[in-house]
Amino acid sequence: MSRTTRLVQNIVAIMSLRFEDEISIDSLIDDLARVTSYPIDNEQVIQNLQHLRRAGLVNVNWRNRTIKREKPLKEYGAKNVIASGMWPTMSEDWNRLAKTISDKHGKVNMEYQELLSPKQR
Repeated sequence: MSRTTRLVQNIVAIMSLRFEDEISIDSLIDDLARVTSYPIDNEQVIQNLQHLRRAGLVNVNWRNRTIKREKPLKEYGAKNVIASGMWPTMSEDWNRLAKTISDKHGKVNMEYQELLSPKQR
């Protein structure tokens, strides 16, 4: 999986696994920095957010620098991430992100956490 693909999937995972429906762009970047082994290019994160916004998966308020999870994100996660052939590789990232988010923020969005259960794999 390319670095760009992994970055997009990590953004989707963070937006899915965070308990809040809306988070700041800075918080997203901080979460990404905690789980990646390479430097995060903020401009690339912004470009990927624009793509996710155009796809209807998130809503971005550029003025307030916030990102809101939209309902189609769960379906995207179930169909395009977990049901994909890349899930064995991505599941490690999602589980690592879930632990990081739980440790940092105290809780994980259980609705999305359920997607990580063994019966879905």
